[in-house]
Amino acid sequence: MGSPGLRRELAGTALTLLAVFLIGALLWQALPADSCSSAQGAFGPAGACLRSWMVGTVGLPGALLLALIPLVHGIRAFRHAADEPGRHWTMLVAGLALLLPVALALAIGADRQRHAPPVPNAFTR
Repeated sequence: MGSPGLRRELAGTALTLLAVFLIGALLWQALPADSCSSAQGAFGPAGACLRSWMVGTVGLPGALLLALIPLVHGIRAFRHAADEPGRHWTMLVAGLALLLPVALALAIGADRQRHAPPVPNAFTR
């Protein structure tokens, strides 16, 4: 294909574009009432389905942090930085994306019984 530098820059471009797409879909894509596959807008059904899945999994703040992961790797590819610091940043961002929704729920005092459906078990018959 070409030199390793060219491959690295192409990968950096692709990762940066993916991050821009994810962040744009998270911030500006409206979800239709019926299905994400019938979405209209700048990011289309793919953006609506990704937004629905990411926000439903880790919440909007966590999803925004997850969208930063390809951006960090894309910038790293452009700057030709070493691999080790990038891995540490990736682990930090991924950990924050998973812990941020829990921390926000605890900070605002979310009531578990109000937001979560009851889970049947042997003690709640």
